[in-house]
Amino acid sequence: MPIYTETKDGKTTYMVVATTQINGKQHYKKRRNISSMAQAKRIEVDLRLMLRDLKSNPIRFTWNEWTKVCLERMRIEFKKSTLITYQGNLGKWVSPHIGHLYLNEITSSMVHDVIFNKVQNVGMECRRTVLKQTKRIFTMAIDEGLLTKNPAKPIIVKVPESEQLVFNRTEIDTL
Repeated sequence: MPIYTETKDGKTTYMVVATTQINGKQHYKKRRNISSMAQAKRIEVDLRLMLRDLKSNPIRFTWNEWTKVCLERMRIEFKKSTLITYQGNLGKWVSPHIGHLYLNEITSSMVHDVIFNKVQNVGMECRRTVLKQTKRIFTMAIDEGLLTKNPAKPIIVKVPESEQLVFNRTEIDTL
């Protein structure tokens, strides 16, 4: 963990950088404009301890907690109607079954069970939508460094194509 010397306008200051890998993602802490080398060394120790605590005690979210965080972040980029759809689908179909579990405890088989066994009395299109929304929540957890892989990724919902009916000339005239 290096301590860099910076000189500006004849004044010497120090910058301390500490880095570590957590779940395959690089994390770093940095402090600038430190006036003395002794203070820089103390700050370096503090930053190392901070990163070690972060590595040994990572932040853990349950499905319900993480969904709330994600919906709050989505509020910026999605329409209100989209958020309501997410809240409705995830709250009705997914949260009752895996909402109490921590994100890293959820497996592909659990997600598969929710999509194909717990989501009942709906069409395949609705199942695919719920799966898509679930995948997006897990992807956001991966982007944050909370997970290393998406447990919903290998699951696919195939929707059968509906038969397209074409009217002939007499049916068009009748209609």
